[in-house]
Amino acid sequence: MKFDDFEQKLRGQPLRRIPDGWREDILAAAQAAARRPTGQTEAIAGWRLWFARFPVAWGALAAVWVLVIAINVSLRDRSDAVAQTSVIPSRVSMAALRQQRQLLAELIEGRGVGESEPPRTAAPAPRSQRRDETAEI
Repeated sequence: MKFDDFEQKLRGQPLRRIPDGWREDILAAAQAAARRPTGQTEAIAGWRLWFARFPVAWGALAAVWVLVIAINVSLRDRSDAVAQTSVIPSRVSMAALRQQRQLLAELIEGRGVGESEPPRTAAPAPRSQRRDETAEI
């Protein structure tokens, strides 16, 4: 069915009257729904009412935020300065660190603690054994 045919059928049908009882019920339900605010709008209205009654509350809220931000900034600056100054290692701690690394390397290689043989590395192949790729082309 085409859209134009549907419109023609709708135009040909007579309009029916809504029963009188329905009109009153629909209007009463709509007015009751308009009077009842939802939970979220009640909360927003409550905050607005509280701040309208107590304008000092706005100032107190702003002061709390400024205080929180000031404490956060002051604590962060001190912690960075302390962290930077405490990073400098002493000679004793550096010697202990070297000794721990040496013991760890010996344990990983599977040698005893008393043996101090340097690890062996494979010697690289001479360059003369490489093939010259440009000569073959």
